[in-house]
Amino acid sequence: MPIGELAVLASTLAFSITGIVQKRLVARFRPLTLGALGAGGGALAAMVFVLTTSDIAAIAHIPTTHMVLGILGGIINIGLGEPLYLLFLRNVDISKAWPIMAGLLSIFSLLSGVLILRETPSAFDVGGVIVVVTGVYLLSFGQRKHTDENQASWLGFKGVFLLSVVSAFWVSGLTVQGYALREMDPPTLNLLRLSAVCIFLAIMSWLGVSEILIPREESAGLGFGNRVRNALSQSLVARATVRSLGLGERESGDVAHRDSVRRRRIYQSGWSFPLAGAAIANGAGMLGVASMLFLIGIERAGLSISSVLGSTQIFWTTMLSVLVLRERMNPAGIIGIAAMFSGITIILLL
Repeated sequence: MPIGELAVLASTLAFSITGIVQKRLVARFRPLTLGALGAGGGALAAMVFVLTTSDIAAIAHIPTTHMVLGILGGIINIGLGEPLYLLFLRNVDISKAWPIMAGLLSIFSLLSGVLILRETPSAFDVGGVIVVVTGVYLLSFGQRKHTDENQASWLGFKGVFLLSVVSAFWVSGLTVQGYALREMDPPTLNLLRLSAVCIFLAIMSWLGVSEILIPREESAGLGFGNRVRNALSQSLVARATVRSLGLGERESGDVAHRDSVRRRRIYQSGWSFPLAGAAIANGAGMLGVASMLFLIGIERAGLSISSVLGSTQIFWTTMLSVLVLRERMNPAGIIGIAAMFSGITIILLL
């Protein structure tokens, strides 16, 4: 088998393995934190690629516009899309989450070609979309009665809407990065975008956005507006301001107690330096290695073949989720996955 196809198949296996680890880690980290750690690990791996395969001096001659586009595309693609996907993954089995995500991505990619590139969809494209939508329904709405109450609440309009937003971010971010690749090589782009994403997600977490995505128990019943205000009041920025003005004692009444509660929350969340190291290493494998293998596949085998072979990740991920995570698949879910893969193949090849 040619090197391009082998690289794509290797990347799908690497994505599947790191995706299983990510499912484990997302239960211990908030999405923004896990995203920042993963992007940091990916940036370290990307740096190794740049140092070993790229001309370092040539980086200085990359047009500023293309560098900005690469960074902006990475922030849209990974900085905005990835945390929302992790929020969904935190509540839904990966054997259902990733196939739905892959199906919606194929639909949004087709829409991007029609709306942006003014392409005319064929009858096969329309048929593929119908098959993919059928698979999405079977894996989401059709699975609600076979899951627990919390997961069922996400396998409906809320979850499909959230993943649709993620798909829009991913497709638009990749489109912007496609322009950046005209003036820089993939390793350099990967290093720039992942470094920017790591900083972006760290800042968002510092500002208290994590509290909006996953509110604490005392904020869970609040409306969205009150949740935002509560998150801002609990952010590191607000705490630093309170301490610098000497208002902590008057507002909380017991700074020591507040710090004790904060430490207990960190302990109860399972956060630790070994887990952080695992998140960084997993990000290096997912964003640093697997994504580079896929880019090599696109360069050697072409986008259409690489996209079809890349969709085999659905099967790798499902198999590993059943064997490693002990997730269960019923007949409707199996039919949904088969429909998803068939629809993606129709859209990409015919």
